Amino acid sequence: MSRLEATLRKRLGAFDLDMALDVQTRTLAIVGPNGAGKTTALLTLLGIVKPETGRILLGGEPLFDAVAKIDVPTEDRGLAYVPQDYALFPHLTACQNVEFALGCLRPFRTAPGRRDEARALLDRLGVLGGADRRPAALSGGERQRVALARALARQPRALLFDEPFAALDAGVRGEVRSTMRERLAELDLPAVMVTHDRADVEALGASVLVLEGGRVTQRGTLAELEARPATDYVARFCGRNQPDKKSERAT
Repeated sequence: MSRLEATLRKRLGAFDLDMALDVQTRTLAIVGPNGAGKTTALLTLLGIVKPETGRILLGGEPLFDAVAKIDVPTEDRGLAYVPQDYALFPHLTACQNVEFALGCLRPFRTAPGRRDEARALLDRLGVLGGADRRPAALSGGERQRVALARALARQPRALLFDEPFAALDAGVRGEVRSTMRERLAELDLPAVMVTHDRADVEALGASVLVLEGGRVTQRGTLAELEARPATDYVARFCGRNQPDKKSERAT
């Protein structure tokens, strides 16, 4: 079983991103106001942004260790990243997008082998019917599933999502959230999701880490946050007007 652990610190303009996380098979949702450092946290886990201090472990193996001077390249970290806009290649079909990811794996796969494996992944995610269409001809939900198929093609040990439902029409979000929860349960991998929407957290049954100004101000289940919100932001996120002033802030 993979386990994603991190303690990291990164200077971000006027403030520091200073956080710790520990994710096993339950999705972790990172929430917080704009500019809190949420996306930077994902990019730091990926290795695109380098922290000043800290350590990142996946399955007990170091991906980054400032003291030991370990910094595994992004492509070798075993992490799959699905950005908010899905970043599918517009000139390739859905199947070709997934084949591209398979072409980066070793041992080398033949073209027919890549095509068969790509179609199997698309079928697994319920989007095989769009295999021969380009992204512009797919619905928002279909594009998201193709992006997930491309991410899974890399055989990752953990998944990172940046606002995975934000680009979807409101009418299809519920269905796609439900599908995502089912797929994540099947995969049994650590998953970290940045979101601004409480409904995403609720639908995926995720635990929550709240970032404000680069600092962790609260963490726990949605029910725990609702019962004792530690800050005004958490109270608003949970639909309450004021935080419980007696609650302790996590650090």
